[in-house]
Amino acid sequence: MNTNKILFFIALGSVISALVIIPMIIFKPWITIDPLYVSGKVFYLRITEPLILDEIVFSQKKESGNINSYIIKPENPNYKLAKVDVELTNHSESIVKILIDEKAAELITKSQGRFLPINSVSSSEIINNENLNNVIEFSPLWGSVDLLSYEFIKGSLVFEVPPNINFSQFSWLASDSITIAYKE
Repeated sequence: MNTNKILFFIALGSVISALVIIPMIIFKPWITIDPLYVSGKVFYLRITEPLILDEIVFSQKKESGNINSYIIKPENPNYKLAKVDVELTNHSESIVKILIDEKAAELITKSQGRFLPINSVSSSEIINNENLNNVIEFSPLWGSVDLLSYEFIKGSLVFEVPPNINFSQFSWLASDSITIAYKE
């Protein structure tokens, strides 16, 4: 009788252990998944949550070694700028041509309002390098790009948006269709 009880508890313990361990092996809960890193048919897309700013002040080093500073301001004085950092990787086996312009992406609000990126290159005005306040890391992501297989590009898109707005999604539309939901 004691042997049967011992075997019963061993079997029960094995079943309970299997119910816990097997899902952990399959779903790997200890591996964190970046919800802002998603795969499409052609690209892997990683983005950041929008950073809302009154203006964007940034510096870039030119080929000559000189550093130029720039500012981007919203056209509408009542609006703000939303900066989204983007990393785009071509995971296909061929070269992909991408045109990053006003139709390349969208920021979407909960009420389905859609905002398109502004041309961060033509909107950038050169400013004096002295007395720079609020300089941020910024590299304009704009224009035509040919991405080789497994090559990536990184940069920032800028959106002109009303103040006090919450975004629910980011959609990439250039050469692929990828939508990423922001956490609520």
